[in-house]
Amino acid sequence: MTTVEVTVPPSPGEAAELFGDGVAVTVVGGGTIVVPLVTHGQLHPVHALMLHASGLDELVDGDTLTVGATVTLARLAEIAPEPLATAARIPHL
Repeated sequence: MTTVEVTVPPSPGEAAELFGDGVAVTVVGGGTIVVPLVTHGQLHPVHALMLHASGLDELVDGDTLTVGATVTLARLAEIAPEPLATAARIPHL
């Protein structure tokens, strides 16, 4: 079994510093994409950069929409303009 280095930066600045050049870094915003890939053996992270505590959860709607790395799909579905809001809705199975 491979050991994964996991870091949880407390700020956007520290997240950027820990990301460095991005080599061998798997960034986890909310896990929607990464967790299934790891679970099914399709992704084997060396360094996981967990962003849930980094303060990257802002959604700013100005001239352009700025979406932070940890904004949830549910929040996008509620607030974002179309067609992004529709795309963010996960159909109930």
